[in-house]
Amino acid sequence: MQPQDFLWIGAGGAAGAVARALVIVATGHLNLPRLAATFSVNMLGSFCLGVVAAWVLRQVPTGVPVRPLVVIGFLGAFTTFSTLALELVDLARGGQVGAAAAYGGTTLGCGICMILLGQALIKG
Repeated sequence: MQPQDFLWIGAGGAAGAVARALVIVATGHLNLPRLAATFSVNMLGSFCLGVVAAWVLRQVPTGVPVRPLVVIGFLGAFTTFSTLALELVDLARGGQVGAAAAYGGTTLGCGICMILLGQALIKG
């Protein structure tokens, strides 16, 4: 990693954090539970990562900072494993162990499917 990559990561991370906050606000305006915001950003982020992995990282010329800007920066800040983990713990501690297991399993399974879908759309 080059020193300038840290600037790209920071720029992408700032944009990803703002985009994530916008999704949180939107789900709040729609009166959806807070789990919907986390699930939404993680699924959209997984889909975007599939697209980036299948197309952008292979097509972009060397030297273009796609990985630090988009993958590490934007998608790293947009998606949120730690919030997912906290929500799972909160559900389990609240006596909703089954809901926690279902939410965790669904998120993981759907996330994998979204990456595969993103890749499939690009590969045709």
